[in-house]
Amino acid sequence: MTGLSKFKTLGIITIVVVLIVWLYAPSPPEREPLWKTLNKLDSAIVAIRRGDENSAKAPIENAREYYVEFAGNLPPGAITQEENERIIQTFDSLVQQPTKENIQELRSMISSIGERAGAGISPIYRYAVYLVLLISVVLNVLVNLVSKYIVDWEWVRNARETINRYTREYREAYRTRDFKRLHKLEIEQRKNIAPIQSRMMIEVMKPTVIYMAPFFVLFRFLWWLYSGWVVAWLPFTLPVLGMVSMGFISWYVICSFGTSFVFRKLIIGD
Repeated sequence: MTGLSKFKTLGIITIVVVLIVWLYAPSPPEREPLWKTLNKLDSAIVAIRRGDENSAKAPIENAREYYVEFAGNLPPGAITQEENERIIQTFDSLVQQPTKENIQELRSMISSIGERAGAGISPIYRYAVYLVLLISVVLNVLVNLVSKYIVDWEWVRNARETINRYTREYREAYRTRDFKRLHKLEIEQRKNIAPIQSRMMIEVMKPTVIYMAPFFVLFRFLWWLYSGWVVAWLPFTLPVLGMVSMGFISWYVICSFGTSFVFRKLIIGD
């Protein structure tokens, strides 16, 4: 079996694996009451930061219901009656007049009670912003290591130089209306440049065939894990998009773009 045939086989296996994972991966499970409480409070903060206080009231009411369920499941003595009454009163007040600062304070108070009672949310969620950053760094390192040892980067660099040189010559001939030179360059493009471009595309795409399946499996799991959870808060509202917070996918893309160039330079030197 030739090298290209091996990559085609790997590609077919990859597609099959991705389809199986996508079709049979379980839906997100029912989250615990504390997770739901904090998640709804985050939704209220998002609404307020977008300038829609009325839309914040419904998630606050939902958060209150989940909090009551959470508090009812705590062991005796985990929360005092005074604390519980204060939190309920804060919920009722926020439904009438929600503010970002007061919601954040309430969220912190409830989260602290969960931690104190040994029933806090998993560190996977508490430190999601750092974990996703770490995942993006690790994946970027792995991807570039695979690329370094599979792709013939010396050939790719030479091919790029050849293509760039051809492009400059073609632009110059076109600028000066040198039609005789243009005709020769078009023949060269069909005979030499086009095959180089085709091989370069195959060369660069080789690693993708190998790591695509693990990527999809991991991403499917992380999407399931962080579905509905605010992973990162933006210090400002993104124009046009109106985003004030980021889920897993958005934050991963930002982290990946921010680190991929660095590791590509360090590992591959390209």
